[in-house]
Amino acid sequence: MTSPVSPIASPNTQGAGQHRVTAHEVMTLEDHSDGMSYLETTRSRLITLWLPLGLIVFVLLFPFYWMALTAIKPDNQLLDFNTYNPLWTWEPTFKHINKLLFESNYPRWLWNTFYVAFAATFLSLIASVFAAYAITRLRFRGSSTVGAMIFLAYLVPPSILFIPLSTVIVAYGLFDSPLALILTYPTILIPFCTWLLMGYFKTIPFELEECALMDGATRWQILWKIILPLAVPGLISASIFALTLCWNEFIYALTFISSVPNKTVPVAVVNEFVDGDIFRWGSLMAGALVGSLPLVILYSFFVEYYVSAMTGAVKE
Repeated sequence: MTSPVSPIASPNTQGAGQHRVTAHEVMTLEDHSDGMSYLETTRSRLITLWLPLGLIVFVLLFPFYWMALTAIKPDNQLLDFNTYNPLWTWEPTFKHINKLLFESNYPRWLWNTFYVAFAATFLSLIASVFAAYAITRLRFRGSSTVGAMIFLAYLVPPSILFIPLSTVIVAYGLFDSPLALILTYPTILIPFCTWLLMGYFKTIPFELEECALMDGATRWQILWKIILPLAVPGLISASIFALTLCWNEFIYALTFISSVPNKTVPVAVVNEFVDGDIFRWGSLMAGALVGSLPLVILYSFFVEYYVSAMTGAVKE
């Protein structure tokens, strides 16, 4: 016994000879339209997806591969590209890494970099949060002008600022101290972090703040319990940017720090493993590789928040 099939009338409903299409026929009709199927071909996917993706991955990962390879190459293979393969080695050695970690002050330099970067980032983030909140939410006269001036301050080259800053550092007796870097790094961190947080705070609906004010909340309570929890991706993005900038900063660290134990990794590695025109490439690349790993790990954990702050916003 066959189940009844409900008929479906064709678009032409007039005339005695009209054709009636069953539901089964409708489900078995083939779609002969091309649509966007040409994008699914192997050649097109190779050109539009895999080739650009492979190029991007190569450009991003090749420097790390070269640093790792140079760090484990014997000295006789570092510059002799005619005899040995420049992109591979069959005789790896850990002599350069051992010299870096156990025969130099590299652990102390790494700790100095951690300490200075996190302290300067913390101070800069606090100042940037208050500045961005005041400019975007308090609606005082001239707030847009203040925001533009803060962004213009970010465009001032650090090479211009370090001359007056060095005078202040020497006058207050902070020369050759990590505190000199902790207090000077915010001059280049606060403008950009403030500008970044301003853009993110603007995406938070004003209705939330207005409702809180009607319920009797203070500005401090609104900032602490409403704005900051919603702005976590923006805060993480600003923190990552500030931390990266502090970690790789060279001019201020070279100017304000003179003793070897107080140096940071970017300055110390260059100063200690370069003697005139002699470059100890194995130790240099080992120091660069080990020094970049913390930032790589940090980005891998918070990449979603970073992208969200750069591209997205709080959805109403």
